[in-house]
Amino acid sequence: MTDPLSVAGSVAGVISLGIQVTQSLVDFYKSYKHRDAELEGIIERLESLAETFKSLKKAFSSRTFQADERALVKSIETSITKCDELIQELQDECQKFSKPSSTGLKAAVMLEGRRVAYPFEQSTLKKLDEGIGEIRANLSFALNVLQLDDTQRLQDDVTGMKGILESVKTDQISSGLRDWLNAPDAFVDHNAACAKKYPGTGLWLLKSDQFSSWLEGENSIIWLTGFAGSGNHLQDGHSDLAQLHESYSSGIPPSPVLLEYLRRLIQRFQHVYIFLDALDESPRNGPREYLLQALETMRKWGAQGLHLFVTSRDEMDIRKSLGLPTTRQIIMRNEGIDKDIVDFIFGQLYGDRRLRKLSPYRDKIQEALAKGAKGVKHHLDKVLNSLPQSLDETYERILCNIDTSLIEDARRILTLLCFATRPLTVQELIDGTAVELESSVGLNRERRLQNSDGIREICLGLVDIGLRADPTSELFDDADLTPTVRIAHFSVQEYLESERIRQQKAAIFSLNSVTAHAQIAQICLVYLLEDGLCSSDLDPSLVEAFPLAQFAATYWYRHYQDTVDPAPGLDCLL
Repeated sequence: MTDPLSVAGSVAGVISLGIQVTQSLVDFYKSYKHRDAELEGIIERLESLAETFKSLKKAFSSRTFQADERALVKSIETSITKCDELIQELQDECQKFSKPSSTGLKAAVMLEGRRVAYPFEQSTLKKLDEGIGEIRANLSFALNVLQLDDTQRLQDDVTGMKGILESVKTDQISSGLRDWLNAPDAFVDHNAACAKKYPGTGLWLLKSDQFSSWLEGENSIIWLTGFAGSGNHLQDGHSDLAQLHESYSSGIPPSPVLLEYLRRLIQRFQHVYIFLDALDESPRNGPREYLLQALETMRKWGAQGLHLFVTSRDEMDIRKSLGLPTTRQIIMRNEGIDKDIVDFIFGQLYGDRRLRKLSPYRDKIQEALAKGAKGVKHHLDKVLNSLPQSLDETYERILCNIDTSLIEDARRILTLLCFATRPLTVQELIDGTAVELESSVGLNRERRLQNSDGIREICLGLVDIGLRADPTSELFDDADLTPTVRIAHFSVQEYLESERIRQQKAAIFSLNSVTAHAQIAQICLVYLLEDGLCSSDLDPSLVEAFPLAQFAATYWYRHYQDTVDPAPGLDCLL
């Protein structure tokens, strides 16, 4: 295929010849002094033709044809080629007016006579006018095609420029909206969390039936609960947002307005996934109330494509507000999370050069991990002594936020959970907390908490309540699952017994094992001496009325053995 640039070059010769010939004719006829109106018209048309040739020459010299303009160049070439023969005829006519190379007298006389008569013959002028008209028609067509293409390209460029300007304007508006919203860069925390994630952990959640149901279900919500430090971190709308910005550019829009905008935005998508992480870190009796109310409002929308994923510690106000069945709750205390912890610890032990000093203990640590989290404590004392400062600060903040009127109850709950011989049921813990050891010694029924929500409210997520095999079934044949309370994580107990807490604001919650065992033994003895219990046989009906009776009767002596002699407050009970 012929190169368009070479085609454009081939017509340049025709155009140059056309300029030369028409200019010669113009010069010749203008030199004649006695011109009539007809001759003046010929001269004007010749000059116009010369200008057309010059316009084409200028257009071709300043224009680089692209590969997609082959059809355009071919059309122009055809039009100009049609002029080639006509230009040659004009050139022949022009040569008849020229002087011959012969210098003879006779030739000169004949030429002069011919130059005087021939150019002005009617037939010559008519022939010349017809040639000029035909050439102009062909050249005008070529020029119009070229100009039309240039106009189209100019329009395309203008459209493209408008698009660029609109994009710049949109970017400027978006930048202004981002500044107005003051939204943090989510990728900073996301990338930091990804860097800390140990390979393979968390797959138990992604592969669970509950997660799959949330992912695909209509208007779905799921609640992931865990203890503190457990690692539960997870173009039409633009115009609406711009309108919102314009209406409230001087301040923050009210919550109902923002929620309404969010609702309209969600409706534009087939599926929308919203993650609300660490809801419990929002202060109670403040921003948290607004967040919980917003969640309730969003759930009432009934948007089929809306999927809400909430993570927090198990706190009473959050539990009541969400009101979710157990099928929509995922508790981060299971074999999957235990395996993640084991994998992470071993990854650190083998990969962190700072922990190489623990290499002699790796086998013991592995054996302890296989037996459960409580076994880890004995073999990881050195690791626990270097717990991240941020975890201490987390526990300190939780403890210092406990209402002063509830401090004694919180201490009693933590003491029983950390040092009781076996896990306690909710009812056992409630009665253990209600035993008075100072004035009016005995079971204070008015001090009893109403239910497990009271325990959660006092200890703020430092405890874990779950359905487990009834620990009282060792006496009575009952295999039912019973709500049982445990400390949320062994690191909580380590912190409560550490020297670190004694140097902090939460020092009042510091625990000592000897004192704790003495207190639990005293609680058990006082409870067993209650009227209606000490003089009766221990049967199921009595245990129902006195839930702590079985534990107290079975384990008081074990706790007494772990006290010092003499144990304050105990001798008078024996």
